[in-house]
Amino acid sequence: MPYIDFNTILANNWDQDYHKTGRPVPVNAFMFGFVVLDWDGQFRKRLRKYKTRDLKIPFQYIEKVPDWQKGAQYNEISDIMGRFEPPAIYTNSTAQEFTMTLIYVAEALDSRTSSTPWTLEKIEDLVRRIQSFVFPQYDGQYSPPPKLLLNIGNIYKDVPVVIKQIQIENTEPFHVGTGISMTKKITLEFRASYPMWQGIKATDVYAAYEGNAGLGGPDVFAYERLDDRYLPRSKRVSKRQLYKGPFDNFGR
Repeated sequence: MPYIDFNTILANNWDQDYHKTGRPVPVNAFMFGFVVLDWDGQFRKRLRKYKTRDLKIPFQYIEKVPDWQKGAQYNEISDIMGRFEPPAIYTNSTAQEFTMTLIYVAEALDSRTSSTPWTLEKIEDLVRRIQSFVFPQYDGQYSPPPKLLLNIGNIYKDVPVVIKQIQIENTEPFHVGTGISMTKKITLEFRASYPMWQGIKATDVYAAYEGNAGLGGPDVFAYERLDDRYLPRSKRVSKRQLYKGPFDNFGR
């Protein structure tokens, strides 16, 4: 087992603003938020007619980090005469299910009145983006909503998910001029949805450390890119651009 200096690693990768009272969380969806998984670039292409190409949905606050839960399914063979218990036959693992509550609090009306990134105008845009992920895409193929990559520090890193349920609560205070709620409480139910070609085996999880990365192996609970041989030439990336581990730099 190699020696790993976690104190140095955390010090070099942890945002210093987290240690200062009253400082906001950095607006970075690759660290704390959702990123649309647009694997073929088509979703971004369809957004162009709306004059936006932004695929990021940063979080401002969350009530708690989602619990990790997953199960295994077994079928029983109950017609074996004389058996003291029915044998359990493994069939498959269940999907990871998540519940998370986002909280957005507007600090100003719009960017003209304040330099804060959490304006009411910006939050309304983010809420509409989140709402869209339970609607189909009328792209000529009636495609489902796009998958998202969930990022919460080093606990969940690029985990592909699909949203199943959204509940939005508009709470006080309300803006006097617009009547719009300044605080949004968004409860999400979603599940992990890995690509069909991707596999996560027991030995990778067993040998992993710090939750997300195997010793010299794959990031077992993170989205892994399809091998370049299966991608169009225009979509291929160099190995230097790939995410290598949970303590890799957050900047993209």
